[in-house]
Amino acid sequence: IQSALDKKQRSSEQLVINVSGTCEENVSITRDDVTINGGHITTIRGTVNAEGANRIFINHMTITGPGNGFVAYGGRTELSGVTITQNELDGLWAIQNSIVRMSNSTVSENGLSGAFIQTSKVELSNSDFINNNSDGILLDIGANAISWGSKFTGNLRNGITVRLHSVTQIRDATVVSGNSQTGAVIMEDSALRIDTSDVIFPDEIWCADDESSLGNDGGVSTGYSTCTDFNQVAPTH
Repeated sequence: IQSALDKKQRSSEQLVINVSGTCEENVSITRDDVTINGGHITTIRGTVNAEGANRIFINHMTITGPGNGFVAYGGRTELSGVTITQNELDGLWAIQNSIVRMSNSTVSENGLSGAFIQTSKVELSNSDFINNNSDGILLDIGANAISWGSKFTGNLRNGITVRLHSVTQIRDATVVSGNSQTGAVIMEDSALRIDTSDVIFPDEIWCADDESSLGNDGGVSTGYSTCTDFNQVAPTH
């Protein structure tokens, strides 16, 4: 994959790379307009880095290895049908004003969090963050996430952690359940918004300070909550 990228590094044309089998390499994408398509069984054993590149599409493959799985340093990337699993560090890492859209994907069994998002935005559609060794997703320093129909389950810490002026919106049958500590922790002037009534959230929700808030426009019955912000429904236990 890296050889194909290097050969077309200076080209302005759309680059499409079709991959099958197992690739033992780290991949660095530094130019715009790249699509990498996997086949029926495609695995990258290494880290895939998108470095300030726009219109990057990663489709139908597994990413696993000794570091982070997929890393975005700025730019815009779309991941579809991707499994990011059993990486030694975080599964998905987005920093430096990245925009990452993920659909129909799974982020599981990673050594740290499923996703670490800092000063960036992620849009998650029908994607599962499950059985990671820390948080399902951790938002940090002005990060923003929105989830449609995704799952945050079975993570060894929190399903969702929102801290340092970050915001998460969950809607459209998103599920937060069965995480070992809490469903969500909101801290340091951050917010969690439950936007629709079909969200499933039996886990607890903790607001760690008075500056952080829970909005529950969906009127969802949640687990026990320390949050006292607007539209908070009565705890179920």
